[in-house]
Amino acid sequence: RSAACSCIFSIIAKQLKNDSTCPGLKLLKDIICPSILRVLTVTEDRTPCKNHVEELQDAINITAVIGSAAACRGRSSCKTADEVSRFLALLACESAVSSAMFGIL
Repeated sequence: RSAACSCIFSIIAKQLKNDSTCPGLKLLKDIICPSILRVLTVTEDRTPCKNHVEELQDAINITAVIGSAAACRGRSSCKTADEVSRFLALLACESAVSSAMFGIL
């Protein structure tokens, strides 16, 4: 997991392609955030199993790594970094997930 996180961070932070989109945004939008939503929906009955808790922790950790990499990359990725910060703060403070940018309404 640690090596995978390092690879993802490096790919996102160091990508030099002059593109108007953040390379981490697609990963967040298509894989990570739907995973978070799925786990939170499954655990609404207040009896989360150990696998669900670990999956949620992993998804939140990788979201933070992507946000950090986006901030390091700068340029068009700054919006992604800001949205990751807002998303994680909302999740932590209000136990709610919402982000139009990530496709979670």
